[in-house]
Amino acid sequence: MSTSAVEVSGEKVKVMWDKRLTEIFYDICIKEILKDNTPAKKFRALGINPEFEGKLDQMFMGVVAIGDKAWTHSSSTLRSEFFEDVDNDIPE
Repeated sequence: MSTSAVEVSGEKVKVMWDKRLTEIFYDICIKEILKDNTPAKKFRALGINPEFEGKLDQMFMGVVAIGDKAWTHSSSTLRSEFFEDVDNDIPE
């Protein structure tokens, strides 16, 4: 079981996630994705606001990725060893 605190209407509330609630959440997410109801949908249709794009450009100008986890779209695919040290276990 996992717990976290979230703010609801200005009040902090303790939230507990057990395996059943996690499965319900996953089920809802998958159904929404299959209906193409995703947060990114508006960006695929409308693109990004030019003013916001300019702010992102300013924020990340000169930022580069280096090291063994660096990747660019011209690299095509990720190397298989890229995920070797990633722990994807979901705690129950």
